[in-house]
Amino acid sequence: MTKISYPECLQTIYKLGRFGIKLELETIKDILHRLGDPHQRFKTIHVAGTNGKGSTAVYIGSILQKAGFKTGVYTSPHLVRFNERITINGKEISNDQVVDAYEAVHDADSRKRKATYFEIATAMGFYHFAKENVDWAVIETGMGGRFDATNVILPEVSVITNLSIEHTDYLGKTIKALAWEKGGIIKPGIPVVTAISQPSGRQVLQNIAKEKSSDLLFYKTDFSIKKTRGEETYTYDGLESHFDCLKKPLPGEHQKENLSLALAACELVFKKHKETDPRYDLTETLVKEGLSNARWPGRLEHVMQNPLVILD
Repeated sequence: MTKISYPECLQTIYKLGRFGIKLELETIKDILHRLGDPHQRFKTIHVAGTNGKGSTAVYIGSILQKAGFKTGVYTSPHLVRFNERITINGKEISNDQVVDAYEAVHDADSRKRKATYFEIATAMGFYHFAKENVDWAVIETGMGGRFDATNVILPEVSVITNLSIEHTDYLGKTIKALAWEKGGIIKPGIPVVTAISQPSGRQVLQNIAKEKSSDLLFYKTDFSIKKTRGEETYTYDGLESHFDCLKKPLPGEHQKENLSLALAACELVFKKHKETDPRYDLTETLVKEGLSNARWPGRLEHVMQNPLVILD
């Protein structure tokens, strides 16, 4: 078969948008199985929620990378280039690798079940991460959680950032309904960190976590972050760790919540593996150096000072 060009590949992928959204996981599972289940070849952290998913994922990825792990990050949507969705150690997937991943996924979709844009993109991400032998992949959901195409992984930690009403046709019109969908990423025995503040949403997650015997840890209750008085730095009081003089990699006061979630998630995975691998040593220095490398373009990004230009 003649290899398609990168522009032809993107054109084909974008046309998949006409198949809309499907609330089921059978298609993505079938494709991945035919690919040899690439999503099972590396450790994962799953990130869901309404806002802050991408920056939280990037923070986690940057810390893991600084610790010496080859780390993939899968996010959506992209701002300019499709390649932004799939990165390893902060570097976007190349044009040739996009074509390679698409052709592998297309060939695996032998049943031609009319997979959606997001299902194909997600399978491409998993395929690329497995082929490049990543140690970790931080996976952001697209929409919801329970039937999101990313919800085929068995993560080491689940992160649910926060909730606000969105996508009501698919996720429901109440915080309770939304929490049920986002809480669908909770797996049996896998810890969860969240910044959900609404009582009804918290109760839904508590019920799911109890049913699945999963530890549920809340921002501002089990871990927190606060601004240092008179300084542009922050103090993190975590599950077991305490870090001083942290700088938010990205602007915006809301980022302290995302940073706190990322640090709590890292605490959990580093503690779990510390005895078997010396790289899992979550020191203050590691955290600061890791966060200093975090990049998330187009989110309150200062691109010019005079005149002041901010992209968001």
